[in-house]
Amino acid sequence: MENLSEINNLFKEIWTSTKAYNVENTDGTIYKLNNPVTYIPPQIKEIKSYENGPIIIISAPGAVGKTTLAKHMSHVKKGYYWDLSKHTLGDNSFIGTLAQTFGYSNLPKVLESLKKSEITLFIDAFDEAYIRSGLDGIRSFIQDIYSVIDKSTRPNVVLFSRSETAEFLQLELMDLPNSEKKYCVYEIDYFNQSGANQFIKYWLRNKGDETYDTHSATFNVALNAIFTSISAGMNVGFDMWNTEDTRSFIGYAPVLETIGSYLLKSDYNKIYNEFQDAKTMEKGIEVISSFINQLLIREQGKVINPLISSNKDKHEDWNIIENLFDPIEQIKIVQKYVLNHGKIEINVENLPIWLQDEYVQAINNFLPDHPFLKGKLYSSPAFRDYSLSILISDPATEDISKKLLDQGNFAITPLFIFFYQIRNENHVKGSHIGYLYDSAISRIGAEESMIMTFIKERSNSNNIYDIEILNPDSHSSNNFHFECLLDKDNPLVFNNRLSNANIEAKCNIFLGSTRGGIELNDVEIYVDGINFLGNNCLFNCFNEDSSIILRANNETEPPSFKVEKKGHGATMVYWPGSEMYPWSQFHSKDLEESQNDETGEKFYALKRILSPFRKHRKKGFAKQAEFIDNEIVGSSELRKRVLAHLKTKGIIRLQSATNKYIIDEQDMAKIGISWVDMTKSSYTSIVKTFLNEI
Repeated sequence: MENLSEINNLFKEIWTSTKAYNVENTDGTIYKLNNPVTYIPPQIKEIKSYENGPIIIISAPGAVGKTTLAKHMSHVKKGYYWDLSKHTLGDNSFIGTLAQTFGYSNLPKVLESLKKSEITLFIDAFDEAYIRSGLDGIRSFIQDIYSVIDKSTRPNVVLFSRSETAEFLQLELMDLPNSEKKYCVYEIDYFNQSGANQFIKYWLRNKGDETYDTHSATFNVALNAIFTSISAGMNVGFDMWNTEDTRSFIGYAPVLETIGSYLLKSDYNKIYNEFQDAKTMEKGIEVISSFINQLLIREQGKVINPLISSNKDKHEDWNIIENLFDPIEQIKIVQKYVLNHGKIEINVENLPIWLQDEYVQAINNFLPDHPFLKGKLYSSPAFRDYSLSILISDPATEDISKKLLDQGNFAITPLFIFFYQIRNENHVKGSHIGYLYDSAISRIGAEESMIMTFIKERSNSNNIYDIEILNPDSHSSNNFHFECLLDKDNPLVFNNRLSNANIEAKCNIFLGSTRGGIELNDVEIYVDGINFLGNNCLFNCFNEDSSIILRANNETEPPSFKVEKKGHGATMVYWPGSEMYPWSQFHSKDLEESQNDETGEKFYALKRILSPFRKHRKKGFAKQAEFIDNEIVGSSELRKRVLAHLKTKGIIRLQSATNKYIIDEQDMAKIGISWVDMTKSSYTSIVKTFLNEI
C-alpha cells in the first residue's frame, strides 16, 4: 500500500532520541509518552523534499489525525511531545519553555543534545498557537528553533500543523539563512476504505463493543450502507473511496467517530434498512446531523426515563419531565461545562420545587459521561462544531459561542460550515462569515488550489449581499452560497486570514482579532471602512502575479500597528491618510476614483471569470466547465455575455474530452490582455475596448 510505504519512509528519516532528560515541570506542555497510543497508519505524501536537515513539517486538513500521529511518532522515536495549545508564544518561548521543563541547570545540556540530534521533539498544535499568539509569536518561536538546530543534518524537530499554517511556517523558514534545504513537508491525507473501517473498529473496541467481530457480515453491510448513503448525498456513485471529494468527508476522523457512535451497541440489520435507500441530495451532511441528533435523543432518555419512573405516580405534573434535557438544552449545558472548566450550571427556576434537586442530581451524575465530553473538553470536533453551529445562531448563546471560537484552544473544522448552512438555510450574519471561511479553508490540502470568496450586493436589494465561498477543484456540494444583510450595524468580520477574495460592500469590515493580526493574500476589498483589530497585517504576495487591493473611505488601527509584506506581488491601498506611515509605501492615488460605471461592472465580471485560471493557481489554465458555468458565471446575464465574448475571441475554449475550459494565452496576447491586467483595480484602455465590444 502506498500509504504504508510513504509512512515507513518518513519514520526512517526521523531521528530516534539517544538521550533522555528528566521532566521537572509536569504541566503537560512537554512530556514523554511511555505507553503506545491507538494508531492507524494514515495516507501520507511528500510535498517538499530536501537533501538533509533538522526540520520536518507534517501538515493536514483540519482534524485528520495530526495529534495521534505526533504522539505515536513521539512514543516510537523515544522523543518528547510538545503541546503548543497550552501557552502563548513570544520571544524566547522556545528556550524558555525548555528551561522550565527540564530545569535551568540542565538547559545547556538539552540545547547541546538538540544540536547533535540526540533528542527529538514532536511539536504539535501550531494552529491553536497561531490563534492564541498571532504571526509574531509563531515567527519568534520558529526563529528560536532554527537558531539552536540550524547546523544539524539529522531530522530531529517535527512540526505538526494544518495545511494553511504549514504554508506560513515555510514562508518563515525560507526567510532564515540557508534554510531552503533544511526542511521538508509531508501531508497526512484522509483515510482510505481500509483505514476507515479499521478506525471505526478500534473506536468501538475502545468503547467496550466488539460485536462487529462476532457479527462481521451484518456489520460490514450496515457500515457500507451508511457510507453509500453519505456519498450518494454528495452526488457520488459507488467509486466513493477513489473520489477525493467524497473520501475527504467519509475518510475524515470526526465523521468516522460519529458513525462509530451510531453503530455502538446497535442493531446492524436495523441500520442497514434505515440507510439502504437514502439517496437524496445533501443527505451526506444530513446523515451526520441525524446521527448526532439521534445520539442526543438517546442521552435525553438516559436522564429523563429514571426521573419519569420515580415521579410518575407521585406528581400530577410529572409529564414536564418529558421535555427536559432535549438536544438543544444538552448542547447548552455541555457548552457551559466546557467554558467553566468542568463546572455544571443548570437553570431550574422554571421547574417545580419537587423536581429541582432531583434533576440537578441526575445531570451531575450523568454529564461527565456524556458522549460529547472527554474530561472537561469536547470529545470530538464533530460534536463541538455541531454544537457551535447551532448555538452561535441563538442570540442567547451567540457571545459565549464566539468566545469559545475566539479563545484559541482549538481550530475550527470543515464540518462547521456544513452544519451552519443546514441550520440557517443559507442565511448568515456578517460577523459569522469569518468563522465559515476558516471552516471552508481548513479542508484544503497542500496540493489543492484555493478557496475563492466573492461578496457583492444584489441588484436593487437594499443591502442584501450574496456571499459565495467556492472551491474550483471540488464537487458542487462543497461550494457555499449564503445571503447576508450588511450595513453600518452589520459589518463583515474575518478573524485570521483571507485569500483569493473579491469584496465590494457598503459596510465596515473588521480584519484580525485582539489576539493577533490578519494575513491577506490576493484580495480586492472595496468597503466603507476597514478596521484592523490585531497588532499587525501581513501582505502575503509570494506569487508575483497575485495582488492586494484595499480601498475604503476610512480606516482604523490600534497603536503600534505593523504592516509587513512578503514577496513581490502588487499591493495598493487607498483611504484618507493612507499616504502616511505605516501604509505610505503601499499608498496608491489611482484607487481614489472607483470605476462603478457599466464598463466597470463588465471588468468585475471579466476578472471573476478569469480568476480561477490565473497562473499562480496550482492546477494551471484548465478548469471544469461545470464549475465556471454554474458557480462563477451562474445566473448573471452580464457574466454570460462576457463568457460568450471570451469564447468568441478564442480566449476560452471547451475541451470536449475532459469537459474543461482551456485558456489560450496566445489569443489573449493578440488582443492585448494580460494576467497583470487582472490584478489591477481599474481597466486599461485595451481592456476597455475589449469590454465595450460586449
